[in-house]
Amino acid sequence: IARGRVDVVNTQRDSTNVVYDRSLTVELWYPADLNGQVPGVTYEAITRNPGIVAQLQGRAVQGADPDSSGAPYPLVIISHGHPGNRFLLSHTAESLASKGYIVASIDHTDSTYESEQSSPSTLYNRPLDQRLVLATLAEVEESEPLFGMIDTDSTGVIGYSMGGYGLINNLGGAYNPEMVDSFLAPPNGLLAEHAENNPEFKSNLDPRIKAGVAVGPWGMNYGL
Repeated sequence: IARGRVDVVNTQRDSTNVVYDRSLTVELWYPADLNGQVPGVTYEAITRNPGIVAQLQGRAVQGADPDSSGAPYPLVIISHGHPGNRFLLSHTAESLASKGYIVASIDHTDSTYESEQSSPSTLYNRPLDQRLVLATLAEVEESEPLFGMIDTDSTGVIGYSMGGYGLINNLGGAYNPEMVDSFLAPPNGLLAEHAENNPEFKSNLDPRIKAGVAVGPWGMNYGL
């Protein structure tokens, strides 16, 4: 949960920013000890037509015991497009977990098929959401199953479309200042936080993000 985040959807231009506690749903995959359990899982994913639920067949075992023998494992964060959901790259998540990574795939609020809002919320929140998930997983408590298993100092991000847009920003690609007041932008100059003329831009980044794979990142088509 990001406490005190600007609520882009409910903030009006030239008015006081509305703030709220922004929550995200995250799916985790990890190296596991199956203890004889047969691999196989069905992910139910809302589609672009929210009235249709797709069933995606995988080879993970939900709730399996973590295998800590090779821990700590590097972290990979998966960030979907707009709209999308946390299961669209489940095949990639499973493959990475089988090779010794902890994978965290995000449902971005205001940007899933069932919660979709107009793009300004996504433009502002996407890089912040990616950093929030990293910061949260860096504070896993001793009572939680993955305690001591996640090497958040070695984090990579896979971003598709809008996920790639947020990733490029988190890798140091600041936004064109012309974007701040463009027709696509959220109100009250919020995107200035992510723009290249913000003197605090680089210090806001998380140096634990060491690598990224941007798949069809959004933004260049508008020169942003």
